[in-house]
Amino acid sequence: MAWHRAVLLGSPLLPPQVEGITLIEQHIRNRSGKVITIRSARQTMKNECSAMVQLRALTLFRSRGGTYVRTAPTWKPQILNSKLRLERFLAMDPLIGGRYTVREGNIVQCGRAMVQFLSADRSSNVVGATADIALDVDEAHKVDRGKFDEDFLPMTAFKNVPTVLWGVAADKRDLLYEYRQHNEEQDPRLNLQYPAHVWCELNLSYAKHYQEQVSRLGSDHPVILTQYDLRDVDAVGGYLKDHHLMKLLSGDHDRCRAPLDFETYVIGVDIAGEDEEESEARVRVESPRRDSTVAIVAAVDAGSSVHDLPAVRVRDIYWWTGRALGDQQEDLLAMIELWKPLRVVVDARGIGEQLAGYLKRRVPSVRPYKADLNSVSEDCYRLLSFLNAGQLTVFRNDDSPEYRELVRQARRTSYEILQHDRMRIVKPSAAEHIDFMKALHNVVRAASSSSPPVFAASERESPFTSRWR
Repeated sequence: MAWHRAVLLGSPLLPPQVEGITLIEQHIRNRSGKVITIRSARQTMKNECSAMVQLRALTLFRSRGGTYVRTAPTWKPQILNSKLRLERFLAMDPLIGGRYTVREGNIVQCGRAMVQFLSADRSSNVVGATADIALDVDEAHKVDRGKFDEDFLPMTAFKNVPTVLWGVAADKRDLLYEYRQHNEEQDPRLNLQYPAHVWCELNLSYAKHYQEQVSRLGSDHPVILTQYDLRDVDAVGGYLKDHHLMKLLSGDHDRCRAPLDFETYVIGVDIAGEDEEESEARVRVESPRRDSTVAIVAAVDAGSSVHDLPAVRVRDIYWWTGRALGDQQEDLLAMIELWKPLRVVVDARGIGEQLAGYLKRRVPSVRPYKADLNSVSEDCYRLLSFLNAGQLTVFRNDDSPEYRELVRQARRTSYEILQHDRMRIVKPSAAEHIDFMKALHNVVRAASSSSPPVFAASERESPFTSRWR
């Protein structure tokens, strides 16, 4: 094993790599039929060690024959990268000497042994494949449990070969977590785990990378907790923690009702449907489930960036409930004309699509935004990054209804983890709202689109001119 590492990669195996490969090969030799789980921090041992096991299996079984199945949630790039990594190792290994072939686009064969690469996507057709050396699952925390149980695990039955699940922590509802819990009860030796601190002790470059990520995102960021520290997070919970709220509400600036000459602005808008009730106050009391249109104006200072995140200071909040769509259009247009923002991100889902389109035709700086699961997750993680870095603050408490509602929603909004690493914010109950938080997400998206310039007072122009296109 050490010889393989030295020849192929020019350095000896590290202890966690030796332990992982040794455990897998022991169970391959014994045909144990066990499920091994190996969680290791992001960008450490997983793919490289799997490729090393595949290479050694081809060498060991090339005379007697057998199939090693490697799968991952997607064909491209995950499975494709795995296949290319194995081919690179094979080309470098003098014991193989280039004596291998690639068949059907997804099979690498050496003698009578082969590694078959398959996608674990729900729609993939893997019927007929058999694993009689081992089954190897990359990113197992993202693989659908039903797909694994019905299509992949039976591949190991005929020869009773082991399964290896590689990955990181997730939301306690994933395949990898389920098998780890089972192993903890039956045989804890089948579970290996190497969080970031293990690799920091072994590799100074990795330690620097890890510290940079913690400094940029914060130690409690879901990415740090799951992908580096390997700590499982609850699938649901409170979105902003106490220290997030403390930073959000730590602003030492006053609310402004009009722009200041020396500041550059962005606006985030969340759109609600119209309601023809007589007064906004009455709508809020009598129809508490009615969402509101919320527009948040924020000053952006690229000169005070931390980890490439500009300083964002909320300057004003507009809050309209039950207002007719036509009135909302004119009110938003007047607001944009007043603040002359660099960028306006407007919710363009549902009824918001019409309003956002209207504004876009009138104002080039408007960016209609149709959120999907991926972009909503990005917004959640981005907002947490801004808060952890202390780069997003709200104006001082002016005891206004807008300030009180923002604080209330910030305290009450919940989150939910979907597909193991996608996050979205959700209402804590059907009668409550998260429109302020969605508008805040759009503010951060507007501030993050590019690094806004710092304008002198004489340079500020209207967003209605062609310069802002």
